Amino acid sequence: MNSKVKKWLLGLFLVFFVLPILLAVLGSLFSSESEVSENAATRCVLATEEDMNNIKEGLTRSSLALAEGFAANFSEDDISQITAVFPTFTSPRVVGAQIEGSGSESDIGLWGIQDFDYGWRILALNDVAREYSNHGVDIDDNSASGRVRSKMLELSVNTNVFDCLDQQN
Repeated sequence: MNSKVKKWLLGLFLVFFVLPILLAVLGSLFSSESEVSENAATRCVLATEEDMNNIKEGLTRSSLALAEGFAANFSEDDISQITAVFPTFTSPRVVGAQIEGSGSESDIGLWGIQDFDYGWRILALNDVAREYSNHGVDIDDNSASGRVRSKMLELSVNTNVFDCLDQQN
């Protein structure tokens, strides 16, 4: 074969086979890096103003306030465990926020929120939230609502709300 034809064939091979493979490999490397940084940037979700206002309404003293709060949805597996206890809790989420005015910067409250067609249900999950708010504190621990509160508290460690609160401080 003529050397010009060989060079021409080699050029075609590079343009149509090697270059696309190289671009695909480089593209996947860069997209993975951007996905990681995008996930890190969007990982912590601020609680909605509505959720924060609803939680604030249940604080036990007017001198208490909430710092910026974070919300996290439960995984499908966690929701299955929650609905096994209380079938109507189909879209629960957890909200965590520092309670200001309690005398300690380490007072972090966790609340479970369940939306319904006619409103919402808020449950104080951890001891801090139960101490400083009245959201579901009168619920007996052995009732279905009490058992779902315990399950949501147990499963809240599977969410990123704690990491978000740690990053805030």
